[in-house]
Amino acid sequence: MEEILEVREKGGDFSSLSDFCQRTSPQKINKKVLESLIKAGALDNFGTRASMISSLDRIREVAEAEHKRKTDGQGSLFAANNPETSFTINLPEVEEFPLEEILEFEKQLFGFFLTADPAQKELSKFMGLSTHKLDQVEEEVGNKVRVVGMITNIRTTLTKAKQEEMAFITIRDDLGQVDVVIFPQTYSDCQSYLNHNSIILVEGRVDRRRGLNNEDQISLVAEVACHPAKFEDNESQLVVKIPSGLKANTLVRLNKLLKNNPGKTDCLLIFPNGKKMKVKGGVKRTSDLEKTIRMIIHASANGF
Repeated sequence: MEEILEVREKGGDFSSLSDFCQRTSPQKINKKVLESLIKAGALDNFGTRASMISSLDRIREVAEAEHKRKTDGQGSLFAANNPETSFTINLPEVEEFPLEEILEFEKQLFGFFLTADPAQKELSKFMGLSTHKLDQVEEEVGNKVRVVGMITNIRTTLTKAKQEEMAFITIRDDLGQVDVVIFPQTYSDCQSYLNHNSIILVEGRVDRRRGLNNEDQISLVAEVACHPAKFEDNESQLVVKIPSGLKANTLVRLNKLLKNNPGKTDCLLIFPNGKKMKVKGGVKRTSDLEKTIRMIIHASANGF
């Protein structure tokens, strides 16, 4: 990137993609570098990413011809009396890439998303309900997880046996994305929440299957799918299974922990003998609370 900084320092800010290509060396700033800069949003001041990508070959062709003429001492095609005059090729009016594609460009280049979108702020409000970020899901094959993400793709189909409707969706957060399978029984409960760019909470088991290209495909088989606010407002219980032999002082710690986290979610304690006890007043269900509960029970079971 030293080439870009040096040229800008000598000649001032770049005014357009044409100006950028003409003033920088085509050997140092080649097509691959330019495409990466455009897709990363580094040249957004010049126009939309889609319009720049569509015009890139033509602009580079003219810019390289100009560089060659100057190197050969022939001067500019565009200004016989002023070889420093720059050319401009106007960018076409084309539809910008979909947000999902822009975010995927950024994820490929940086490993994270740079572009903020309206749903991101809402998404961040509910991240406390998730047990994992989406880039961690593949590490939990066979285990149950709860995640929150924005829906970027929806495909519905019918089951072969009973011709019941089900869905395949893709959700993303700021670090990754995951495919979700929603079978008919769950689909009938969550259909109204399945909209592009909507925030959704999914709870289910992580599955790994061998795909057509013989590569592992990770997906989340949904048992619960709804808007996080609905989940938060007690559409699901927090169930705590008390293992056999749990010490009395551990039960006291659990009781104190639950009372210190009041909220709208019902909390049900299930004891080894089958007895069930509902925590009075409910709790505020968060991933931190659930992790602390598991930690307390695990520590007691191991004699700590």
